[in-house]
Amino acid sequence: MAVAKGALLTTKVHLAVDGRDLLLALVLMPGNVIDSTMFQTVMDAVRIASVMIRTCWRWAR
Repeated sequence: MAVAKGALLTTKVHLAVDGRDLLLALVLMPGNVIDSTMFQTVMDAVRIASVMIRTCWRWAR
């Protein structure tokens, strides 16, 4: 790999967290990638377990 004299190799860390600051996804990309193009990649990396929510269909009195 050729690198120009004085050039730095950089890495960007893209994270997705929930409301409790728990990590949902982490994607590492080269530093020369535009941040806005990574949104879909980060969202695709998020995996959320489905949870059955018990609901009550009766109206409150």
